[in-house]
Amino acid sequence: MGDGSSPSYGESLTSGSKAGLGGLMFIQFLVGIFGNSVILYMFWKFKQLQTPSNIIFISLLIANLGMCFCIPFSAASMLAGSWLFDSAGCKFYGFASMFFGLAVIGLLACLSIDRYIVICRPSLASSLTHSHYTYMSMAAYLNAVFWAIMPIFGWAHYDEVGTSGCSVDWTRADAPYISYLFSLFMVCFVLPIVTMVFCFGRTHTVLVMRQQVQNIGSRDNLSPVNSDWANQKQVTQLGVVLIVIFILTWSPFAIVCLWGALGDPQSIPLWLATLAPFAAKCSQFLNPLMFVVLIKRFRDYAVVMLCCRTHVETIELTPSAAQDDRNEGEL
Repeated sequence: MGDGSSPSYGESLTSGSKAGLGGLMFIQFLVGIFGNSVILYMFWKFKQLQTPSNIIFISLLIANLGMCFCIPFSAASMLAGSWLFDSAGCKFYGFASMFFGLAVIGLLACLSIDRYIVICRPSLASSLTHSHYTYMSMAAYLNAVFWAIMPIFGWAHYDEVGTSGCSVDWTRADAPYISYLFSLFMVCFVLPIVTMVFCFGRTHTVLVMRQQVQNIGSRDNLSPVNSDWANQKQVTQLGVVLIVIFILTWSPFAIVCLWGALGDPQSIPLWLATLAPFAAKCSQFLNPLMFVVLIKRFRDYAVVMLCCRTHVETIELTPSAAQDDRNEGEL
């Protein structure tokens, strides 16, 4: 999503605050580009990671990179104290940031659905192919395109906001803006949260039941092409962390949108209007970081690549590694 703060908020920021926020945005850009590029290269380098379900993760990394490339526009404008680009640049930035941001949200929901299918519906998971996961990822991108392009065609409008960027002008109180912002809030924030909570909640229940009968992580119950994630001990913790990150990073912007649609936009606190766009951009480097930190298989491949090792087979084929996988599958 695009940045969101009214012009009066942008003018209220001191020069020092603008410089600090601009600097932090450039740090977000550098960290996000590095983290997502490293992991994306890891998927390309190690064929063992190119499983059907990981297509969603690859799509998420691409969307994260798209968000990263939007940051320099707002960061440079924040440092300069005013929007540096013309109206065409404003529309491009508004569309791009909205598109990639919504794609990230949609793909996170797809990941939760994937975990639900693999853990709770193993017979269905065994029939899924690369094409199925490609279609799922495309659906997330098409949903993002729809909501991002609507302001260009007249349902709401992209406009300069504050000094750091362009987005849907949620400070306006007319019917098109209110209907767009409310619909956006329900479809692209509430619905993904409900989906993730249900899917990961159900997944957690099934994992607990399998633990009680000591058969969790059995490869016989999982599709071979998807066992890459499902035998990891931390899969449930990862789901909870992704939900928490999603809520923490996107809630400020969602609150600003809903406040602008249903309340008085001018009453939105300065700290909330300033925090919203910055917090939303934090997700683009936190998501891949959590996958590496919490999932052993991804962590092993990342270490192999960063240490310039060439024989990734030592991770998957050594007895100790195989035993580690089995142990992690037994919670």
